Amino acid sequence: MIFILPISSSIFLRAIGLEWFNYCIYKNVYKQNKMEKLLPDYKTIYSDIIIKKFPQKKYCLQLLQKKSLSVVDIMELNGKIFGIPDKETFIANQKHRSYNKTDIFEILNYQKENKLNNNQLAIKFKLSRNTVTKWKKYFAV
Repeated sequence: MIFILPISSSIFLRAIGLEWFNYCIYKNVYKQNKMEKLLPDYKTIYSDIIIKKFPQKKYCLQLLQKKSLSVVDIMELNGKIFGIPDKETFIANQKHRSYNKTDIFEILNYQKENKLNNNQLAIKFKLSRNTVTKWKKYFAV
């Protein structure tokens, strides 16, 4: 049974028991924290690819020495290992990209540092100009 009542409803909290309510909140927070940890381990993935399939490109392992890899680092590493993809592969990969806040800020700071307009930044990172504009409006940069 699903109850949709305002949180301030003290009658509802007394009826279901405050401990149960706190347990549900804890359970959701625990699930969210657990899901956040389910990110791909790019260091292991790319190091295995370099060692097993491209042993001649061991110089790429230096990029994996960083403590945390950003999207920009992963894109650079992917380009060095696999080269320029064909059009079909590029379109398929473009649909599955996602960026977190730190990556977006890094890309927008790159734009500031190199004095690029939205079009130049979009070409550099293979983004849509509309995406760059939305990021700038949303993050008020």
